[in-house]
Amino acid sequence: MNQYGKFIISTNHGIEWGGISGPYKTDSPEEKRGHALCVKKCQSCHGKGGIGENYSIEALTNKDYIMAPALDASAHAWHHTDEALQKFILEGSTRTARMAAWKDLDVSDADAHNLVAYIKSLWTRRELECQGPKHMQCMQ
Repeated sequence: MNQYGKFIISTNHGIEWGGISGPYKTDSPEEKRGHALCVKKCQSCHGKGGIGENYSIEALTNKDYIMAPALDASAHAWHHTDEALQKFILEGSTRTARMAAWKDLDVSDADAHNLVAYIKSLWTRRELECQGPKHMQCMQ
């Protein structure tokens, strides 16, 4: 189980970890393009299937280290609107240089839209219905 309470599995003796697949699959062309982009550009930090970064020595010993969060339903990505997620992808994070401004690294607005479509394919119906500002009402 990872730090987000999500069950994870390794098929190569712990070299790589991934989530246990749920009932949702990437169906739309946007989700499929987003999945390919995520594997290429996001998976190295956010984990296979968006499960989040696993603990490392640096994460455990460096108080300033910010781990890459899960993108699936187990963390808080669904608390943000599509527009906010796209902006974060394109403009990066002010909290950590690890989350680069992908617009400077050949990620277009359309790519960011596709990445968000893929990320949302990892969520359950509850997160989809409670996305963005509505998440506070759903947390009660």
